[in-house]
Amino acid sequence: MSGPPPFSPTVTLLTVGRVWEAAFTEGLKPLGLTTRKYGLLGHIRGTPGLSFSELARRSRITVQSAHSAVAVFVAAGLVDWRAAGGPLSTR
Repeated sequence: MSGPPPFSPTVTLLTVGRVWEAAFTEGLKPLGLTTRKYGLLGHIRGTPGLSFSELARRSRITVQSAHSAVAVFVAAGLVDWRAAGGPLSTR
């Protein structure tokens, strides 16, 4: 009666997703990014001129956290902040 467990597409999908996520995370490390930071950059690139409020809403973070993250991006040269509070765009 004891044999291998039945095949589960759900468990297989979860396993493949976790393996992919781990590989993606490792690939971002040399760039100094996390998946969350990469997502923030994606929002900024996808909508040039995005406001901090909208960036925070889309990323489900506070506006203060959006400001902090963007300050790190600006210091790293990943984001161009044209004027104080001005439009955001990736370089």
